[in-house]
Parts: sequence; structure tokens; C-alpha cells
Amino acid sequence: MQISKTFLLACTMTCCAGSISLVAADSPSQAQAREALRKRIAELNAQEPGTKTPAQKAPSAEQKAAPAPTFQPVAQQPPATVTPATTPIVSSSPEETARQREAVRQKLAELSAQETAAPTAKPPGKKSGAVTKVTPPTFAPLETPPSAVPATKEAKLADLLRKYKADDITPEDYHKARARILAEP
Repeated sequence: MQISKTFLLACTMTCCAGSISLVAADSPSQAQAREALRKRIAELNAQEPGTKTPAQKAPSAEQKAAPAPTFQPVAQQPPATVTPATTPIVSSSPEETARQREAVRQKLAELSAQETAAPTAKPPGKKSGAVTKVTPPTFAPLETPPSAVPATKEAKLADLLRKYKADDITPEDYHKARARILAEP
């Protein structure tokens, strides 16, 4: 894991010199709202009996006169504009622009003519308006593999299953009898 030098320098400066915060100056509306909030808090504190209002220090003349520091970004780049690579931006005369527009109109007319001609083309031998019915393919059923159990055991198991489905025997009896039939030689 690699740590950048800038990160280490920032950590060192923060630990050794304390934290430095850059805050942008309040806008006029923010300053008015902050002052109105301070007044409202002072009014509320004055209304409550038995509570002391904290004494607010009046700003000194130096603090009033000095403007608040403003935040300056390190590098401000204009927003990037995206232009398609296929259309170069070239200033040309009005005649050249008119010629280019006419070329584009002709190309659009050719393309729209091709689009309208393509769907109307009919395959040879087909009648217009005729609907052809598509039949799904039919598949032969799969053959089941021959049973590994002899025919006599299969008959006994089928009879046992019939009794089980008719609720003539309990599930426990069914499984015991089935195991006994399969264990026979």
C-alpha cells in the first residue's frame, strides 16, 4: 500500500500545527440570517425567568473593518465543452454554409427514400395480403429406458403403490413393504 506524500504532509501539518480550516465568507443573506438568529436567541433567553443570558462580546473596530477572508480555489478550469469529432468547427462563408446544407438535405432525402423502398419490397412468389400459417414442429415422445427391476417386482411395487394411493396402508407400511420387495432376489 502506497501513501502519497501530500497525505503524509497534510497529516504532519495537522498534528504539529493544529487544524487549519478555510471557510468562505458569508453572503449578505447568510449574514442577515445569522444576525437575526442571534437576536432571536437573545430574546428567548431574556423571556425565560431565572436564566442568565450569556454576555456577547461586541466585535472590535478592527474585526468590523477587516473583511472576512475569502476562499480561493487553487486552480479553476472552465467547464469542458464536448464537440463531436465528426463535425469540425470551421467558420465559412454564407455560400459555403448554404452548399453544405443542401448536401445534407440531399443525403437525408436519399436515406429516407431507401427506408421507404425497403419495407415495400415483396419476396417473389408471395401474394400481397396473404397470411401464411406457421405450424410448430411436432416431436416424437422420448423412449424410456428399460427398467432395471424385474417384471415380477414391478408388478408387486405397482400393486403396493395402488394400495398406498388409496390410503389402504400407512406411509410407514408402504416404505417397509417397498424395501422388502426390492431386497428380494
